[in-house]
Amino acid sequence: MRTLLLIAVLSLGPAFPAALFGASLPDTGQTQSYTATFGEDSDYTSSSPSYTKLDDRGNELPDDAESWAMVRDNVTGLVWEAKTQDGSVHDRDNLYTWYDSNGETNGGHPGTPSPPDDTESFLRELNETRFGGFSDWRLPTVQELSFLVHHDRWYPAADERYFPHTAPSIYWTATTDACEPALAWGVDFGYGYEGTNYKLNRRHARAVRGDPFPPEASGPLTDNGDGTVTDARTGLMWAKAGPEASMRWEEALSYCEGLSFGGYTDWRLPSKTELRSIMDFSRCDPASDPAFFPDTRSAYYWSSTSSAFMPRYAWCVHFGNGIGCPSGKSVRRLVRPVRTAGPVSSRQAGFSGIGAVRPAQAESGPGAGSDRTAPLRPQISDTQTRGQSVRKGLEPIGEGAFPRFSPDGSRIAYTLEIANEHYEVFTMKPDGTDVRCLTCDQPALAHTRWKGQASWHPSGQYLAFTAETDQYPRDLTGTSTRPGVGRNHDVWIMRSDGNGFWKLTDTPDNGGVIRPVFSHDGSLLLWNEEYSLEQYPEGKPRDLKIPDDLPDTAGHPGSYWGHLSMVYRRGQETGAWRIRLAEVSFPAGEPLISNVRSLEPPDGFTLIEAAGFTPSDQGIVASYAPLAENRGQSFWGDIYVTDLKGRLVKRLTSTPFVHDENPVFSPDGRFLLWNSTNEQTPSRGEELWSLDLATGAKTRLT
Repeated sequence: MRTLLLIAVLSLGPAFPAALFGASLPDTGQTQSYTATFGEDSDYTSSSPSYTKLDDRGNELPDDAESWAMVRDNVTGLVWEAKTQDGSVHDRDNLYTWYDSNGETNGGHPGTPSPPDDTESFLRELNETRFGGFSDWRLPTVQELSFLVHHDRWYPAADERYFPHTAPSIYWTATTDACEPALAWGVDFGYGYEGTNYKLNRRHARAVRGDPFPPEASGPLTDNGDGTVTDARTGLMWAKAGPEASMRWEEALSYCEGLSFGGYTDWRLPSKTELRSIMDFSRCDPASDPAFFPDTRSAYYWSSTSSAFMPRYAWCVHFGNGIGCPSGKSVRRLVRPVRTAGPVSSRQAGFSGIGAVRPAQAESGPGAGSDRTAPLRPQISDTQTRGQSVRKGLEPIGEGAFPRFSPDGSRIAYTLEIANEHYEVFTMKPDGTDVRCLTCDQPALAHTRWKGQASWHPSGQYLAFTAETDQYPRDLTGTSTRPGVGRNHDVWIMRSDGNGFWKLTDTPDNGGVIRPVFSHDGSLLLWNEEYSLEQYPEGKPRDLKIPDDLPDTAGHPGSYWGHLSMVYRRGQETGAWRIRLAEVSFPAGEPLISNVRSLEPPDGFTLIEAAGFTPSDQGIVASYAPLAENRGQSFWGDIYVTDLKGRLVKRLTSTPFVHDENPVFSPDGRFLLWNSTNEQTPSRGEELWSLDLATGAKTRLT
């Protein structure tokens, strides 16, 4: 493995005065090599991580000190609070809501006060007691906190020699989400993600003091007039625009290494830290300065940094919303080349801003030299499925969802997130063996994205599922297009061995489908269809806008309100839903759909979701919102049975301002199960209930 210093080669272009540049970015800490292709993160180094332990008065301690109160980052000059396990204000298990009463710094939303367990109270205690002899403790920015992530470690993703007692969880930053001020940025020290969280959530916090880093500069970005931009804060030169085409990770490494542009030939793929340095977290969609990067797309861009806990993934950054997450290296992402524009000096006297050369390693490849030998998620072994192979080492990054037993009980169908923006349908035996991906790398699904919500035909030979079409642009986050939310999805049927796919619907832009379900005798198929208010201005759909006075408790991310407020911005219409019902048969082994009809919600009701058929197949069980009982709001549902024409037959639950959904009948048809969420007290979470249909007795099971 070659290792290079990030030093400008002056003969390749005009020299830049050293005084122009501010401070070198901290290195990611990644020394492990994950590919033979040159240009990955471990092939370069800038300012290697360097820390000094400090006592409770700010005095330096030797590296082998067993007790310390603070840690100085010798690259950034920032001083960090050390966490403990002693029950004090510094205890690692303390959790806080995000709260900042200062309108000049809270991003337009103060958050949720809950003294003493909010971030403002936490900082007040540190400053009033002059922790470490100082009274200027603050929350770090998202950029500053992300510098502490060590990208050769996980769970926690921190250097525990200096930052012991780091909870492998999310820590608050001072940065408010520019897209939605009710959210603030957090950094996950389990695996190294950066993302936003509702300010009413309880998260960890680590205080910092010192001048902001990277340091503020007068006009930090300079357009060089040759298609490049120089950042005076970091000494990095960027291509204003990358190649039009997206590419796989190793292709991106080679492209940047071979690039000759602007009179320079020392371009490279930026590390995750470097790539995030040009994010402007005061902007949204895109989260960068359009004056200098006018062609930035709201999409994921590759970094050169591999994921330590999933070696077949590399980190990428979304320039629409700023989120950093790993992506499978075979996925195509956008590229923005970078180079070091000139010598970079550190703000710390006597410390080289260039950093030390990393020693060559005797071992290479994923896991070499690591004290953690396996990722925390299971790997899927090679399994052949009639020509469809599940690739060895295909690590899931999300949890399995929508599990369904086959009619004979021999297999389970489920949805699994195996890479960001990449959900697939799998089956396996009930003991977890013989895992097969039915939708991976299927030519028939080449123009689809997320797939999921598979439902068995009673013959066991077919599965209905949904898949997102790729012909429409996504919203900012893509959240509304996940399986189960359904924007821009269509209904498909496939053979249960993964050979044979048929698309049943053609959803218009901003429409969608969820939850296709076969009847028990296999002759009917229903699904839920979302249709746009713009397309149906005169019909049943109602304006389901999120109210301006949405209370904080209703914004809880575990609640239905919280889910919708993440997917839709205030003032946007969510669309309306109806049931679609069709007859289905399989002449010559291929599905034939006929007599497709729409079941509109009854007057005074809004459809939440139809879950399936009654045991006799003569009715449909669904969750509807009775608007008159819920102050006109459309997201508190009760369970009803309708006939096959959509007419209400029976009301099974009656719980105003409580959300009842996902009803399912027991095999003998005697009991109904459903989950219930009380939106007024979201801390209670979801509860599972049962109903004895013979006696009417309801029982809370959890």
